[in-house]
Amino acid sequence: MPNGELIAVKKLWKTKRDKESVDSFAAEIQILGHIRHRNIVRLLGYCSNKSVKLLLYNYIPN
Repeated sequence: MPNGELIAVKKLWKTKRDKESVDSFAAEIQILGHIRHRNIVRLLGYCSNKSVKLLLYNYIPN
């Protein structure tokens, strides 16, 4: 991030079952975008184009 904060990125590639992939991506954004719980990593945002979709999360070290 511009401020030096570490984030985790989940990369989803386009598949042959694109409709299923789009639905899954949208569901993950919808659900995780609203959940605030100490045991669930917070979704910060997302990016998408024709070939790849990215979900951006808070980075939680092991």
